[in-house]
Amino acid sequence: MYIDAQNILMDEQALDADAMSENVIDLKAANVNFAEGEQMGIAMAVKVAADHTSGTERFFFLIQTDDDASMPTPTTHNGEGGQEILYSDLTADSLHFIPISKTMAANFQRYLGLYFNGVSTTPTVTITAWLCSAKDFAARAKAYPTSRSF
Repeated sequence: MYIDAQNILMDEQALDADAMSENVIDLKAANVNFAEGEQMGIAMAVKVAADHTSGTERFFFLIQTDDDASMPTPTTHNGEGGQEILYSDLTADSLHFIPISKTMAANFQRYLGLYFNGVSTTPTVTITAWLCSAKDFAARAKAYPTSRSF
């Protein structure tokens, strides 16, 4: 799976408190039109598995946009509380995809970000997240043979 550096929202970002992605995507500069073309979404790769020490941790990811790059008053587009991903699914090296519907995208503002909302006392996980098409997202990593010279 190829990841365009310009589309990375979180680059091995350690999440242990509510936080906006370290990067936002300027949809105007990127000339992204979600109304046409392929299904798009936010892909996520778990680098360090989710913690479940207290047994009450919950992990929510919110697709947000704002007209200001610092995201002071973002609008959440994937439901009021965002997309919950169970801690048992957030294992190391697991891959996840949150689709962006054309209806959702019709209300996007200029800057796109991903917000993490961790509920409980110790919700921690390390994530890499990026914008990509559903077609380019592979739910399972594919192994390629190693090139060897003799």
